[in-house]
Amino acid sequence: MTSKVVAENPGASAPEQGNALVVRVRAAQLPPPRVRRRIRRASKASLRDFADHLGVSAMTVLRWEQGKAEPRLSHAIAYRRLLDEIREATS
Repeated sequence: MTSKVVAENPGASAPEQGNALVVRVRAAQLPPPRVRRRIRRASKASLRDFADHLGVSAMTVLRWEQGKAEPRLSHAIAYRRLLDEIREATS
């Protein structure tokens, strides 16, 4: 994992690289599956809408909402941002 961070920012010191990973992991923390579904449904967005925005299949989003699967880090970050933005827009 460290080698990927180094490749993304080769001039960063070891503490900076570690901090970048911590920031990414925190950004990927998702609400529980049923909350994810509630947020999407409150926005009247379909599984396909979310899937298209995230670059995955509707079945993948459904599995995330059912707690049958969890997104990879990069998708989790994008999914969290989308959920936060949708939740804010519908409050």
